[in-house]
Amino acid sequence: MEQHKVYSVKDADQFNAVDYSAVSDEVSTIVKQTMDMLPVFREDMIISYLKDHALKNSWIAANPSLATLVTSNNLATANIEALFEASRTNLVFRKQLEKFIKEMFQATISS
Repeated sequence: MEQHKVYSVKDADQFNAVDYSAVSDEVSTIVKQTMDMLPVFREDMIISYLKDHALKNSWIAANPSLATLVTSNNLATANIEALFEASRTNLVFRKQLEKFIKEMFQATISS
């Protein structure tokens, strides 16, 4: 079983990637593992699954190989999922975490 940190996110906390290196490492690995896959709904699918373990049917139909990978539990995501769970009551923090994940994907596309 994968080990992850136990996160505590208070209502006033802000997300800063520097404070969550294990999360940054996981996102970086996921970006690399999905780089050659179709980009259709990539960030949305990954974020949605890591937050709520849910994918829209239209996303699955548009990008079935990514849907299979995301739901296979073959990606190292324990820290990201734990941080999403810990921030469930802090919507600002969650949006900042989502933005960080999207920016990591965009940085890869741009380079």
